[in-house]
Amino acid sequence: MRPSCASVVQGGGGPCERRRAKHRSAVQNILPCEHRRSAVQTIALPCEHRRSAVHRGTSRPAAAAMAPEDRAAFLHVAAGLALCVAAVASGALDGAAVEVGYDRYAEPPVAWLPGPLAMPCNALVNLGYAAAGWRWLPRAGAGPRRYLQAVFAAMALAYCPVQWVRVWTQRPRAAALDQWVTLPFFAWATAWCDAAAAGCWRPRRALLLVAASLASYGLAPLHRRGFEAALAGHAAATAAAALRAQRRRGDAATARAAAGAAAAFAGFAGLKAADLALGRWPLFRRFSGHFWSKVCDVLQIHAAFLFLTGLRPPPPAAGPPRQ
Repeated sequence: MRPSCASVVQGGGGPCERRRAKHRSAVQNILPCEHRRSAVQTIALPCEHRRSAVHRGTSRPAAAAMAPEDRAAFLHVAAGLALCVAAVASGALDGAAVEVGYDRYAEPPVAWLPGPLAMPCNALVNLGYAAAGWRWLPRAGAGPRRYLQAVFAAMALAYCPVQWVRVWTQRPRAAALDQWVTLPFFAWATAWCDAAAAGCWRPRRALLLVAASLASYGLAPLHRRGFEAALAGHAAATAAAALRAQRRRGDAATARAAAGAAAAFAGFAGLKAADLALGRWPLFRRFSGHFWSKVCDVLQIHAAFLFLTGLRPPPPAAGPPRQ
């Protein structure tokens, strides 16, 4: 015979109520004082509400907000890229000598694949730039060092679609944009090395370097080798700045990273120039010289990050003399 509701209330409750009382006494004996009340209240809840209460108590903290240096870096990179896209779209650089057409690549297009993947290896290899940019996004730190690292990472992320669109569309303007945005990589590396060697961040000097870098692509419409001349000048300036930074702030690890970056740059330039010649060998028909040059380019970015982030910070400034 089931007990009535009144007898349950007056006589100490049924089985569920007795189990709750038992759990409350166990919690009070085990948990510290400051946690007993919330735990007992949770046990006292009906079954359908306990799970949500426990989940609320064990939820993960929200992701940290983007640092001001990161926001500034992404804004500056986006503004610079938008400026380049607008200038190229206006036709101001239509006279630049660029190479377009599938006949310029050793990898044969695959007719049944969509346009973005017509040359699958030369297209998908560009994901390496996004991977390098994501890998080196700053997760800690503050100040100019974090800003510079965020700029470099943002440029690597942005270069992935720029290069992919060139391979996909084979349009002269896409090729000109691809050439142009290559140059600021060297300018920002030079600015970072300059700041490391000097022991202080000079934003006006960095702005002048980047502005001069962007303006130097004006050589491309003036001469068929204008881009190559600008690229050689950028590479020489970056190498000189890296040497100064290595002497003042480097060590054995940064020296190895710098040597790796130089080797990767040489591989990038040599393999890209020899793409069609290597394509006569079956081994380089699908995984062509252009494909491997992009692998070297991604490795160059990675080695540059290793070098730049490995440079020692300047020693702290001396305090006022003791009395």
